[in-house]
Amino acid sequence: MLVVDQCEEALALDPDSAERAEFFDQLVAFRARGRGVLVIALRADRLGELSTHPEFARLVERGLYLLGAMTEPDLRRAIEGPAAQAGLRLEPGLVDLLVREVEGEPAALPLLSHVLRQTWKRREGQTLTVAGYAATGGIREAISQSAESVFRDLTADQQAILRDLMLRLVAPDDVGEPVRQRVPRRSVASDEGHSLLIERLVTARLISTDGETVEIAHEALAMAWPRLRSWLDDDVDGLRIMRHLSVSATSWDDLGRPDSELYRGVRMARAVEWRDRSNPSLPPAEQEFLVASADLAAVEQRATEEQVRTERRSNQRLRCGLAAVAVLLAVSTVAGALAKSAADRADQQALAADGRRLGA
Repeated sequence: MLVVDQCEEALALDPDSAERAEFFDQLVAFRARGRGVLVIALRADRLGELSTHPEFARLVERGLYLLGAMTEPDLRRAIEGPAAQAGLRLEPGLVDLLVREVEGEPAALPLLSHVLRQTWKRREGQTLTVAGYAATGGIREAISQSAESVFRDLTADQQAILRDLMLRLVAPDDVGEPVRQRVPRRSVASDEGHSLLIERLVTARLISTDGETVEIAHEALAMAWPRLRSWLDDDVDGLRIMRHLSVSATSWDDLGRPDSELYRGVRMARAVEWRDRSNPSLPPAEQEFLVASADLAAVEQRATEEQVRTERRSNQRLRCGLAAVAVLLAVSTVAGALAKSAADRADQQALAADGRRLGA
């Protein structure tokens, strides 16, 4: 069985990217081989976007099962069951309060997970209380407060790193809704400062890592933390450039850094303009990718200029040659005309002489 959870993350990739197309092609191929069961978990509001991959869309359509939002009994079991297993008591009224807060929310479980952890930190003995929950500020406020608390404890340089990191871990989809991204850890943990910050965010349960990749712990963070939403809204075009740069630089590095993978023309100009304007904290591979792109552009520009100069010299020589030919043709024409004129005069003189002899 192959399970693909949160398939909407693949839809957040550039629609024209080879990575996105290959991902869906591989899923179709897996199912076509008939060697296992394919289970896809995808948010219902993203189904329409599958039209860009017709074969995969038909595959989903044949096995579509719409899973509704968790009902009130489902939510109660999700709260009470784990608490009972952990030997915790829930103050009367707390479960009702939590259910009312998250019922109907598409990200109910991540929201519950976070706020219950914050409530557990404020427990009285083995009892989770209403007062403890109230102290968190509520479902969304609990997530926002946790993130904001971490942010405010950082230095200015660390805050800038956090901003760049979060903007790599969350990308707006085609309609502007935030979707979390899983990125290679090596692409964001580029030095000790980045690595230490990542560990701090993992401890705060804001991001998670398996050692190889990094992602935000809950997609709800992007919806609940106003500061992150503000960052996402500040520079939508810049986010697209950053995302494309990250993918392109990683591909370039993995392939052995060939010139064929470097930026050229308008894409390079836009990336450099964004870098100079936003001053982001770029990983070494991305910095080196842009430098290599600029160096290649300079080499190609010099080659183009030399070619233009060579063509100009060739054209100049050609024009000189054509001018010489024209002069020779003119001289030849004049000489021919003079020769013809002389011949005509000679003929006339001969005829006149013949006439005089006949008259004599």
